[in-house]
Amino acid sequence: MDRKLFTLAVPELSKRDQDWIDARRFGRADYPVPHFTVAFGIIIDDQSAFLAHVDRIAARFAPVAFQCSRVVLGTDHRDETGYTFLVPDVGESGVLALHDAVYSGFGQLDAPFVPHITLGRYPTAAEANDACEILNSEPVSVSGVLSALSVVAQGEDEVSDVAVFKLRG
Repeated sequence: MDRKLFTLAVPELSKRDQDWIDARRFGRADYPVPHFTVAFGIIIDDQSAFLAHVDRIAARFAPVAFQCSRVVLGTDHRDETGYTFLVPDVGESGVLALHDAVYSGFGQLDAPFVPHITLGRYPTAAEANDACEILNSEPVSVSGVLSALSVVAQGEDEVSDVAVFKLRG
């Protein structure tokens, strides 16, 4: 299996917000840190060129403040799996701009991109939708700052850190 590179924006969160997310995560053992995935599973022939590309993006972008107040249903368009996505009301355009910049010159996503922090993964979309209703029945308020892009590699059995680039624009 080829190693796939993912570009993540790992938020700086208050302890209260980190605890809120941790208490609501379900089925997310693939990468233990809450994050916005900016670029999904790109297979790259020249890793150093991709890392230089992400570094140039980080040099252009300032940190992105965000605030999330709702959880929505997500699907992966390949099977029945459903997800609970914590989505930003504030900062969405900043995450979208990072996403578009990372993909420029390195492929494109074959599904619509919804900026989010994945809270849970469920066997079916119906189960995930039920979880969204439960999560949204209480006030949701999570905010933070995205101050760096982290490139990670996913192999067959593990996810490993490759490089971190501070947003410094």
